Amino acid sequence: MLVGGSCNVLAVGLRLPNQDPEAIARGNAFVASADNPSAIYHNPAGITQLEGQQVSIGAYLISTDVSYESPIGAIGNTDASIQAVPQLHYVYSPDDSALSYGLGIYVPYGLGIDYGANSPFPTLAEEGALTYVTLNPVLGYQFSENLSLGLGLTINVSDVELSQQIGIVPGDEFRYEGDAVAYGFNLGLLWDINSEFSFGASYRSATRMEYEGESRTTSSPFASGFVSTDFSVKFPQHLDFGVAYKPDANWIFEVNLDWTDWEVVDSAVFEGTGFGDIPFNFN
Repeated sequence: MLVGGSCNVLAVGLRLPNQDPEAIARGNAFVASADNPSAIYHNPAGITQLEGQQVSIGAYLISTDVSYESPIGAIGNTDASIQAVPQLHYVYSPDDSALSYGLGIYVPYGLGIDYGANSPFPTLAEEGALTYVTLNPVLGYQFSENLSLGLGLTINVSDVELSQQIGIVPGDEFRYEGDAVAYGFNLGLLWDINSEFSFGASYRSATRMEYEGESRTTSSPFASGFVSTDFSVKFPQHLDFGVAYKPDANWIFEVNLDWTDWEVVDSAVFEGTGFGDIPFNFN
């Protein structure tokens, strides 16, 4: 995460699409099958395939062990501390009912990165951390033996911490801390074309986080202090659809396409800092 600059990152950006071990093992090609409780995230229509009560609880660990060397030979390394990403999904499908109910708690965006005070690009970024947790109740309805739809509400809670050096004076710093709550929704469709082929699609709405917090600017020519600062970020909508082929009970082949609207992140600005408005240049 960068303030006052830009850089190239992988297309997944701040998004954490890994929400289930089985889906991860298949490269997250799961929207057209979605046959376990993590369907709440991948395709809420898929919960109608489940019987009775089912729950999945898990976590995976990430280390942002990144090294960078500038054209002039300056080297930067990130803190490689382990960060845990948890998830919980619960589904209840009553007997003889076309309705299924689900509740998911997961982390669709986030993580942190810390280059420390000796970052080779301190005026762009030294440290950043984003926490974004979603509570997602969903409802699935099986219209027929072959067609199901799903609808969910997302209640999203987030906090963010960012810091960068202001200029070339040692010890000067811009630091921001804030939190926000936003609401959105997700939709899903699952169509069993026949006994071998199925089609799935899911959509997750954009959410705008209106962070309220404080920024601090410290520099030898200036006085230190905290200032009330607003920071609005639109987390992108994304669409996922795919086709699965199941020739028998032992094999499944699935192809998914996933689109995320990252362009909406570019317009974020820190408003009301000690240095006026500062753009959050995310590329």
